[in-house]
Amino acid sequence: MHQIFPTLLNINLRICLEKSLFIIVFYVLFFFSNAYAEIDTKPIEELTYHPNHQINAKSIALQRSKISPQLSGHIQSILAYVGDQVSKGQTLATLDCTLHQQNLLAAKAQRQKTLNQLALQEKILKRQLSLLKTQNISQTEVDQSETNKNITETSLQEQKIRIKSLSYTVSLCQIKAPFSGTIIQKSAQLGQSASPAISLFTLLNTKKIQIQANIPQHLREEYSRAKNIRFIADKTYHLEKELIIPQVNTNRTIEVRLRSNKPITVGTRGIIKWQSETSYLPAKYLRRHKNQLGIYIISKDNKIDFHTLKNAQEGRANAIKLPSNTSVIINKELLQLGEDITKQ
Repeated sequence: MHQIFPTLLNINLRICLEKSLFIIVFYVLFFFSNAYAEIDTKPIEELTYHPNHQINAKSIALQRSKISPQLSGHIQSILAYVGDQVSKGQTLATLDCTLHQQNLLAAKAQRQKTLNQLALQEKILKRQLSLLKTQNISQTEVDQSETNKNITETSLQEQKIRIKSLSYTVSLCQIKAPFSGTIIQKSAQLGQSASPAISLFTLLNTKKIQIQANIPQHLREEYSRAKNIRFIADKTYHLEKELIIPQVNTNRTIEVRLRSNKPITVGTRGIIKWQSETSYLPAKYLRRHKNQLGIYIISKDNKIDFHTLKNAQEGRANAIKLPSNTSVIINKELLQLGEDITKQ
């Protein structure tokens, strides 16, 4: 019994020593294999790409007006039809203006009568002033004549204003185009009773057309830096940015407007497309270090370093800003920061 116990003790001690030696050898080999293992690297410019963005868009007219008369009356003539190209100020239709023209003629006749009256009053006043010098007339009579003349002159001013107003009313009997464009709808009929509440024509300005699109809010900065933006529909149109409406829509998009370099039909639907100016790194190159996402790179002193990518998301390509010659380590094995490396 005394001989068996020391023997078992020696066996257990040997097993423990062998295990300890094995663990030490394993960690030494692991350390040296990671410290001096050759790694794979690539320049970051070979790994990144510039994604293309595309958003649904359509062409819209800046000026599209429903034209109604400013007076009530019966349509006397129609001078424009659907498809007609019209110029600003061109007459599209006329209303029966007989009553307004008669009022204007009466006002002009009344003014002429007042002018004749004023001429007579001026003549009388001139004679009275001459008689006043020889004291053959009283000052009161002269004062009364001057008052009558002033009243008549005031009446003439009022009549002038009335004639101007009536002339403007007569001009409204002509329904004119407010801008140059194309008639795309006509509801006016000869003899129809028209009023300001009834639209007679729809006029479209085919010269002032914009491309309208709603871009996701997170792409606003990308869009602001974009240079070569195209509208792809029946053909490709090169676009210039016009404006960004500073309001976020309920679906978290922002409306933008662009201008085409060549004529385009209103209502054309397609997509706007541009290439991002920002470099993106595919998700497969992301690594995690101390609970942060980023990439392993080779520093200037030839050591392993970790570059953290702010706002990076796993499974998605992420924007990155590093010099194009930065060497990115693409190994998936665990790396020791700060260790010297040998590049393949």
